[in-house]
Amino acid sequence: MAASEAQAVFGRGSRVLEPYEETVLLEDLKVSQMKNRRLRKVLAYLRAGWSNLSDDTWEQTAEEDLVIERMRANLRFTGGVLACEASNLALHALREHDALRQRVSWDYVLADDFELLSRASQHLVRMVAAYGLTVATAERPGLPGDEEYPCFEGAAELLAAFPGAQVARLTESGQAPEVRHRVQGLLADSALAPLIRHDAMGQATPSAEPLDADTCEGVAEPALRMAPSLEAELQALAVEANAALERGESVLIVGTNRLWRRNVAANLQRVGLPVLQLRGDKLHLKDFRDEKQCERARADALYRLRVNAADDVAWRTLLALGDSVARSAAVDYLRQAVGAGAAGAPVRLREALELLDAGNVAADSLTAPLLDDLLAAYCQVKDAFEFEEHAKPGDCVLPREQAVSGEADSQQNDAPSSSKPNILVASPDQAAGLRFDVVVFGGFVNGLIPCRAYCDPVGMAEQSRRREHARDVRTVYGVASCARKRLLFTGFATCSLQAAETMDVHIESIKLRKGLRTVTTQPSELANLLH
Repeated sequence: MAASEAQAVFGRGSRVLEPYEETVLLEDLKVSQMKNRRLRKVLAYLRAGWSNLSDDTWEQTAEEDLVIERMRANLRFTGGVLACEASNLALHALREHDALRQRVSWDYVLADDFELLSRASQHLVRMVAAYGLTVATAERPGLPGDEEYPCFEGAAELLAAFPGAQVARLTESGQAPEVRHRVQGLLADSALAPLIRHDAMGQATPSAEPLDADTCEGVAEPALRMAPSLEAELQALAVEANAALERGESVLIVGTNRLWRRNVAANLQRVGLPVLQLRGDKLHLKDFRDEKQCERARADALYRLRVNAADDVAWRTLLALGDSVARSAAVDYLRQAVGAGAAGAPVRLREALELLDAGNVAADSLTAPLLDDLLAAYCQVKDAFEFEEHAKPGDCVLPREQAVSGEADSQQNDAPSSSKPNILVASPDQAAGLRFDVVVFGGFVNGLIPCRAYCDPVGMAEQSRRREHARDVRTVYGVASCARKRLLFTGFATCSLQAAETMDVHIESIKLRKGLRTVTTQPSELANLLH
């Protein structure tokens, strides 16, 4: 989507909006005076249409047309793309430009959980497969996918489009060996080797090697340790991590609870160990006037500006913090006032703000106060950005891409840089696809995994319990696949009542010890998977 041919098709940039940035867009759309409930229904209908490759020819009311046009204008103004429309836009771009499709295609594509993809994503997968496509699908999907509108009929549509396709029905015990066998066959085929050894952009890559057992299984021999208390578990993790670092091994500490991960990272900092904590994937804004809620969004946007100063979406987010309603009206007027540039191309937000700062935007008595407030906010953001740009790296919580790629120039602790590898603290979702020498899955107690409602016999319906169990099993196996040499599961037998309630730990019993209320816990019910 970053290719110039693709951007010429949909007339925007390739910057995909985060969920909290979509909230800012929603605030901008409220300027249309449509009621919030009606506005959300219209947007949901649009998202479903994009995901299902529906056409845009349905009969629309004037009210709906206004919202749709305003949304597209705002996205063009910031160069943003909604996550739900990314596959649709990419598919249209590849259909329009065959040369672009050939440039980004892969020779052979393997798509897992095909039924959990939207129809647009399924067609995109089919589009980028040049010579062969292998999909794995389930007749009855048991887990929700990342896409909001999955297409469960995707496999049937694929077979209808390609009647000669080979179909293999896999049993539960034979799925992994069968997939490995097929992948190894592709890698070992000497006739296909010259094709497989080139990536999507035509660059030469190292020779492909058959997957060995360790790469395929990805599971080291697991061990389970239960510490007598939460504090003891934190200390044990520090000892284990330090020993691994002394051996020159990379360390990943995974936990399902955000507060537990924060305590682990803080304890590792206290003992002087280099630690990187990944920022949570989900960031939502509910009150743009709440300074505490906006703090993390501001830090994220400033970081994005350090990477790309022309990120109009980040500029728009920073301007919304503090007073989203007035700023939305001001940005809407500014967009209409600047119109198109000299060459006929639409003016982006940053360029329009510079025109406003130079006094080249006309305003009347009604819009002048709004633009003055917007200009003041822009100057404040610009000063903060320039300060961040020239400041020395300090304490920060890094996004996944930066921490994983090793390009991070800052750590959470102020210790001098060391040649030893860092310790990464992350959630199971953030750790997906990563490989570390030592992997520790901590907080492995009931309430944290599985959740507290699951541990209550009447807290969850039976169907929901089965889905929750399947999701947790998948989480455990996913974390286990990250380990190269050592895989350790840890938990705590006791903790304070306050900590248990804060982290939603399942409480077995409560005892009074030395004037403090202490709760006892149990190892996770999923511990039987380790034997």
